[in-house]
Amino acid sequence: MKQTGYWFNLSLIIICLHGMFFWQHWSLLIPEIWCIFILIRQHRNCFDWLLAILICIIICFIGGWQRHKLENRIELNKKQVTIQIHPNKIQQTEYGWRGFGELNGRSIIVAWQQKDLDYSKLTPQNQDKISITGSGKLLKAQTKRNQFGFDYAQYLKQRNINYVFNFTKIKLIQRTKLTGISWLVNQIEKLHLYLVCWFEKLPSSLRDYSETLLLGYTRKNFFDDNPGIQKLGLVHLFSISGFQVMLFYQLWRKVGRNLRVPLEFNLLGLQFGLIFVWIFAGGVLSLIRPILLASLHLWSEVHLIKLAPIDAWGITAILGLLFEPGILQTMGGQLSYLLALGLIIFQDKPAWKQSICLGVLIIPIIITYTHQWHPVALLVNILAVPLFTWVIIPLILIGVGAFCFQQMELANFCDYIIYIFKIGIKLGDTLPGMLNFPAIHDIWLIIILTITIIALVEYKVKWILILLVIYFISWGYVFVNPCGRVIFFDVGQGDATLIIEPFLKSTTLVDVGGKFNWKNSKQNYQAKELAVNLWAHGITQVDQVVLTHQDYDHIGNLLELARDIKIRRIIIPQGMEKTKAFKKFVAPSNISVETIKAPATLLNSFYVLHPMKSGSGKNEDSIALFKQCGSLGLILTGDLDQMGELKILERYQLPLNGILKLGHHGSNTSTHSNWIRQLKPRYALISAGVNNRYHHPHEETMKKLDQEPTIVFNTQKNGMVSYTWFRKWFWWRTQLDGS
Repeated sequence: MKQTGYWFNLSLIIICLHGMFFWQHWSLLIPEIWCIFILIRQHRNCFDWLLAILICIIICFIGGWQRHKLENRIELNKKQVTIQIHPNKIQQTEYGWRGFGELNGRSIIVAWQQKDLDYSKLTPQNQDKISITGSGKLLKAQTKRNQFGFDYAQYLKQRNINYVFNFTKIKLIQRTKLTGISWLVNQIEKLHLYLVCWFEKLPSSLRDYSETLLLGYTRKNFFDDNPGIQKLGLVHLFSISGFQVMLFYQLWRKVGRNLRVPLEFNLLGLQFGLIFVWIFAGGVLSLIRPILLASLHLWSEVHLIKLAPIDAWGITAILGLLFEPGILQTMGGQLSYLLALGLIIFQDKPAWKQSICLGVLIIPIIITYTHQWHPVALLVNILAVPLFTWVIIPLILIGVGAFCFQQMELANFCDYIIYIFKIGIKLGDTLPGMLNFPAIHDIWLIIILTITIIALVEYKVKWILILLVIYFISWGYVFVNPCGRVIFFDVGQGDATLIIEPFLKSTTLVDVGGKFNWKNSKQNYQAKELAVNLWAHGITQVDQVVLTHQDYDHIGNLLELARDIKIRRIIIPQGMEKTKAFKKFVAPSNISVETIKAPATLLNSFYVLHPMKSGSGKNEDSIALFKQCGSLGLILTGDLDQMGELKILERYQLPLNGILKLGHHGSNTSTHSNWIRQLKPRYALISAGVNNRYHHPHEETMKKLDQEPTIVFNTQKNGMVSYTWFRKWFWWRTQLDGS
């Protein structure tokens, strides 16, 4: 038997190795070298080294094969394709239906519009696995277009998926004939779907919690409707993981003992039962660790293996990477393994101290993904964990049982208590004192995690002070950053430009974007992504928001953004305050509004070039701004037309060879030839949506730019574009190609 700690050290080596070669996290090289040094120093047996090398080679080979399979293009040899999908894996979206299916033996995302197939008419609770035959387009999953946006391609890659098939025409739908293991898996998935449909009839609060915790089914807007769960660090309570496995484990063992089933048969049946739980929950990534850990515990009970808890954790990490390469690339997976490690490290501490230690341990993960953390989260975890374990979970079980036997008064009582718990979490989310943490580099995250574990284990003043200093630096480094930035966000067919002064002295947001057709969705995800990007840059308050004119694609996200970001004042062109758009999209924010016309100067030397008279907030009334950003001047014109550009040229002597953001997304209604000829922009920016219906930017506009030695950035092709300056030096970065 290996010396205690061998499998733990080896698992850290493999985690770093896997992260570097499969996910290109090259910052793991330093901890990789350190872990190898520790393994060699503590385990000097040549056999141990050879075993470690062999396991690493196997992991690399399997990882390479998985990556090769993932990146291989799916070949479509026919005009029509047949995709297999289970109704249990289909969800409604804003535009139709989307789900996980199979094409040519590969996992794939399938999507279709409501008009092509009304899935609700399929009565899903009575459906087996189906085959959909039709034609459409095979596309690679879309990567994130803003630096801190949701990366859909990465999300799918974590689940071994690389492609999306969009049906444009559906010809045939039929049940799939299944045999053997496939038939058994289908029956388990069918049972899960039936239970989800039954649980939908429960009272709302009882329904949400019971579906998430008992079935592993999270409603689409669950975390959006309960933002306090993430902000207060309670995600681990609502992620299907150890609780479900432990509940099943204990119930099975208890029933087996009462029926006097021999230990070996009881444990063998339990092993198959754990596989059932895995399939039933839909193969959730966060279930991998507890199921593997429970399996190792079973094998140790029948004396097949003997492992220290820390080594059992290491083996589950290695096996987890084999089963699902993306397990440690998700917030849920990282929290699952980190909390399990914490339970091992702090197992000798009292329950309340253990809760504090676990709460502190997961802070680095929480601030990495959410960029926010509330100090009250520690207190909430101390109170919420026992309350959740001894009150909420029993109430869920009692409530579901009462509803099953038509005891509605008892079911409604349980629902009411759970509702009060939800309100408590919601109130905790609104408490003042939320700390915003800018984005941190992977290396810095590793340092924070390491110092956190040392500080919690050693529990010495020196390490606690070091940890506090590190967190202070993580929170406050943006206030000593001498660089200024201009960020042109990709908001599709719209505009949103952020200007950050050096040392974060002030922030200005020019337009906020706005996307149409958010029907059937409770949350504006574009506004949320904009807010997350601001948090990641250390911004919780914007000094001034300039809304250039009344069009929805420039102002539509304001109300949603104002819920997450404090806005000190809003600036609009004179006359826009009388429009319906202002009354609908601006006035309800109750933020101080200032109307302006040229000439005027705004905070931090923003010079107003247009409008020169009061208007009605239309394109021709757009606010145009000039701002000196380092060695280059920046000109922003909203959707200003060519006539407005010529008026600016007549009235002002503007610097040459600067940065020009083209008006009206590159439309031929803007960008007069004299405008380009006289300004001679060194860099031009176009903000336009991919495949937009207006065909922006227009060819005529691009030909005008070709006549000058201008470097053109386009959010259609480049995604988010950022310009950073430090004194007279500057550099550019684009999101999609990283240039």
